[in-house]
Amino acid sequence: MQTHFKTKQLCVAITLAMSAIGLTACGGGSSGGNVPIVKEYDSFIGGADSLSQHAFANTTHELPKLSKNGLPLKYTYRENSEEFCTLSADGYSVKLLPNKENKINRCDLWVDNQGGNARFKGISSAYVIDIYPVCEDGQKNGEQSHLCIPTATTIDPISAPVTNVNQDLKFTVSGYNLKGNLDKLKIKTDACSDIKRSKDAVTDYTDKDSFVISCIPDTAGTFDLTISDGTTQLLKSQINVELPKVIGGKDILFKTGITTCSTDTEKNMDCKKLSEDWIGLNQDGEVQAGADFKYSKKIHQNPTTHETETCIQDDVTGLMWETKTDDDGLRDKDWAYTWFNPNNSENGGTKGSPGKDTCGGTLATSGNKCNSKAYIDRLNEIQYCGYNDWRLPEANELIGLLDYGQLKPPLVNKQYFTQPINYRFFMTATTASYFTSFMAIDFASGVVNEGHKDSEQASYAIRAVRAD
Repeated sequence: MQTHFKTKQLCVAITLAMSAIGLTACGGGSSGGNVPIVKEYDSFIGGADSLSQHAFANTTHELPKLSKNGLPLKYTYRENSEEFCTLSADGYSVKLLPNKENKINRCDLWVDNQGGNARFKGISSAYVIDIYPVCEDGQKNGEQSHLCIPTATTIDPISAPVTNVNQDLKFTVSGYNLKGNLDKLKIKTDACSDIKRSKDAVTDYTDKDSFVISCIPDTAGTFDLTISDGTTQLLKSQINVELPKVIGGKDILFKTGITTCSTDTEKNMDCKKLSEDWIGLNQDGEVQAGADFKYSKKIHQNPTTHETETCIQDDVTGLMWETKTDDDGLRDKDWAYTWFNPNNSENGGTKGSPGKDTCGGTLATSGNKCNSKAYIDRLNEIQYCGYNDWRLPEANELIGLLDYGQLKPPLVNKQYFTQPINYRFFMTATTASYFTSFMAIDFASGVVNEGHKDSEQASYAIRAVRAD
C-alpha cells in the first residue's frame, strides 16, 4: 500500500531506543509531490549510533563531522560536562580539561545530524568520552594508553587459539614487562612437543609487550596452555586442535607400501637397479601409484567413562578408526568376538553366533556375550571418542590400513595404531562368497580369508570404524 503526502513540509517523529529521547526531524517536500520515506536510521561515520571513547586529560579529541548520509553533526553538552571538557569554536573537537582528584571523569556530549527529513531520518545520541587520569608516581604510561604499567610481569587473557592437526599454530601473547624477561617464561602445553617463541618482545602503542608462540600440533583435542615466570602462573588458557578436513574420497586408491622390486632371480631390490628387460613392468615399487598414508590422532576425554580415549582419522579417506588398549578394559587388544548381526537386511542370510565370554567380562554387565553387535553397541552407547555411529568396517576399508611394504605385521604406522591383537584375524561386515562366511583380514600376513559366522568357537578381533 502506498501513502501519498501532499503537504509542503513533512515532520517525522523518531525515538531512538538507545537514547530514549524523541526527536522531530522536518524536511521540505515538493508541493503536491510524493515524498519517499527511508526507514533506516542515520549513524556516525566510522562508528555506531552511540560511541564510547577514552582519552587522557589535557588532550584534544577530534569528533566526527558528518553522518553516514553526509549530513552535518552538531554537539552540545550534557549533564554538566562543561566541567570536564570544552568544545572548540567550530564544534568538531573537544579539549579534555585537567583531571581532578585522580579519578575517571566523563565528557558527555549530545549529537544530532541537524538534517533529518523525510528522506534521511535524523540521529540523536550520546557521545561519551571517559577521561582517564595521569598515572601515579613511579608508573609509566604511553601517549595513547589509559592504563598504567604494572611493576610486575603480567599477561593478558587470550581467546583459545584454533588450528588443525599438523598445521602451524601461531598466536600473539601480550602483557606488561615481558621485554627482557622472555627467557624466564615457561610455556607448557600438551598440544605440541616443540614450542617456539619469537626472540624479542615488541612494544606496541599501549606500552604493552608482545611475542609470538608457534608450534605444530600432532594430536586433535583441547589442551591447556600455561605460561609462568617460574614461580607465578601468568596465563592459563586452552588450545583447540581439530582434525583436518578430508582431502579425498572413499574410493581413493592407497599405495601398497611396497617400495622394492623383484626379478626372476632377485627380490627386495632397489627398483632403480632393474635391468632393461624388467623396467616398465608396472611393479608396485616402481610405479608408486595411489595416495600416501596419512593419519591424525584425536584425544577425547569421555564424560561417560571418565577415561582418556584415542582414535585415529585417515586424512585420505576420512574414515576414523578405533584404537586398542592394553588395560583389560572394553577395547583391550586381547579380546575376541564372534560375528553376529540379527538384521536380515544386512547379514547376508546368516545372523551368526552370539558367542561366549572371550572379552574379559567387559560386556557381561549388559547381559551380552562377546559378539560384534554387542561390542559395537557398547562403543556407541558410551560414545567412544565422542561419536555414536561406530560400525564394523567393510573388507576394502580394513585392507586400506595394510602396508605391504613392511615385514610382519603389515600394519601401517605404529605411531598411530596399536599392535594387532595376537595377530588374530580382524572381522569385517562384508559377507564372503558363501553367505555363511564373512571376509576376515590377517594383520600378520596381510592375507584376506573367510571367517565362519555361525561358529561359537571361532573368535576374531574387531577394529571399529566410522565416517562423517
